[in-house]
Amino acid sequence: MSGQGKNKLIAYVAQIQARLVSITESGDTPAEDEATKIVTNVVNSLKRLSAGAPGEIRGAIKDALASNGCLSGPEPNPEAGITELSAALAGVADALGIPQEDDSEDPPKPFQPPEAEDPHPPVDTTPGDEAATLAGVVSRLWEIEEPYRLKIGTDLQLSLQHKADYDPLSDDGTLTDRATEPLFAHVDRSKYSKCDKAFIALLDNYERESDQHESVSSSEKREMDHFLDMLDDTPHMRYIHKVLVKWELAPAKLRDFMAQVYEAWFTNYYRGTSSGFEHVFVGEEKKNRNTGRSEIIGLHNWMQFAREEMKGNMDYLGYAKKGSGDGLMITVKFAWKDDDPSIEVKPCSTFLVGSSIAFEFALATLVFFGGKDGDKPWVNIGGNDCAIQLYKVKDRMGEYVRSVYID
Repeated sequence: MSGQGKNKLIAYVAQIQARLVSITESGDTPAEDEATKIVTNVVNSLKRLSAGAPGEIRGAIKDALASNGCLSGPEPNPEAGITELSAALAGVADALGIPQEDDSEDPPKPFQPPEAEDPHPPVDTTPGDEAATLAGVVSRLWEIEEPYRLKIGTDLQLSLQHKADYDPLSDDGTLTDRATEPLFAHVDRSKYSKCDKAFIALLDNYERESDQHESVSSSEKREMDHFLDMLDDTPHMRYIHKVLVKWELAPAKLRDFMAQVYEAWFTNYYRGTSSGFEHVFVGEEKKNRNTGRSEIIGLHNWMQFAREEMKGNMDYLGYAKKGSGDGLMITVKFAWKDDDPSIEVKPCSTFLVGSSIAFEFALATLVFFGGKDGDKPWVNIGGNDCAIQLYKVKDRMGEYVRSVYID
């Protein structure tokens, strides 16, 4: 486990302990079902965040949870409450040791051998006058992104073809496809950054159906830990962290902020069946209450779209809108195949093309921490005026990403 990873775990434990103290002092004891959800989410998060830790630390964390009644076998104990969780977290904190390994506000990047060094030039991530507005910050973030994104026309080729039908799936289940070829004619995947590759490794770790409980293997937990380490090593995340600190919306230490980022994006809600990361970047299948048909929700990332298209699972049905310029921003309709005979369609999905996951994740994280549920601020990305829609899920333990997408 890297020093960064351990620090994020320590910061997460400290944040949860503070929230539990607040709940206890308020005297407003959670109902049994709410307490079960809190214990389940925290235990699962601890298991994920400690996946890359040495065996003795993982064992000590497991012992602290089990000895205080928060585990029933390998799973969270549904009968454990806030008292048991508080005691377990005290044991976890003892196992991890205090203080954090690096007490600086902006820790140095981890050592990398020469062949693995980042080929991108160093970037000054200190906010300037542009931080007076969200639009200014997004413009600066796009400047930081310039050497990281894949260029349309050279690194990747699009085949937009024809405009899609308003409703490509008829009531009798017939699909109208106005685009016989894939959307992505070519993608030079050798241009993906280390962070992009860490992101792609996560994409097959989720159940597509939104009512299916998410279980995470030990290897998947390590992939998530690695992705977070890659993220907080990017100038994109370091820049938006400093902006949010300037706005007094984030803790000064980067690892404390990344613990909050983890919690906001990867906490499972809706009875453990979904998370903000899964909805926004992976995509889900959900039954429409009005039509009774299953349809695709979320999936606002071009790399996931291109990956599924390459695997033969994604049927591009045509575009709904084309942004200005060379196709940097597009709105598409598509059907996403799985192992059942029914056809699930996404009526409309807007995403950037060629952008790095560091840019997209940093942008969405900035909007989440800087905004309120339902906000829809306007910004400009690469010459495209667009709104970014924000939705949050909230409970007494915090706020989580429900969705953030370009509209």
